[in-house]
Amino acid sequence: MSQGGPMSQGAPMSRTAPMSQGVPMGRTAPMGRVGRGAPLTIVVIAPLRHPIGEPHAGGLEAAVYNRIRLLRSRGHRVLVCGVEGSHPAPSAPALTLPAVRWPLGHEASDSTYPPGYLRHAERALDGAMDWIALHADEIDVVDNHSLHPVPVRRANDIGVPMMTTLHTPPLAPLLSGIVPSTSRLI
Repeated sequence: MSQGGPMSQGAPMSRTAPMSQGVPMGRTAPMGRVGRGAPLTIVVIAPLRHPIGEPHAGGLEAAVYNRIRLLRSRGHRVLVCGVEGSHPAPSAPALTLPAVRWPLGHEASDSTYPPGYLRHAERALDGAMDWIALHADEIDVVDNHSLHPVPVRRANDIGVPMMTTLHTPPLAPLLSGIVPSTSRLI
């Protein structure tokens, strides 16, 4: 971990208390922090299609933007994993996801992506999940709003509890990521 990066602020957090039943063995939680109302470090994974920020492209982006604002207003440290051009900006280069850019001659769509985009976005999401795993001892929870299955599929190997909001409609590719997951779903 580099000095002076987004995770270097403050002391490292302890992860020694086991979590409740249903969580895979070896997964640990911050010891005593939540019960005392201490601020948490939360990674919010935003959706891929549009940057978050005002003016909002849609309801999903508005919901994630407002979640970040609310969590920060309550004193939590929120690290953003989002599409380049988001405001607030992604918290580290590894948490920056590629923007959707439509080539000339292709009509923009809310149901498809430009040719080659998903392969590029999947690599970026995998890189973001690797970054989270690398910094797991400093992160309390991941708040996932991505409609892509990569974060859900990787939930068990990052060493941090993940909460995923299934925004409507629950898309088949996202649901396919839940099936192989051994995490407890609430």
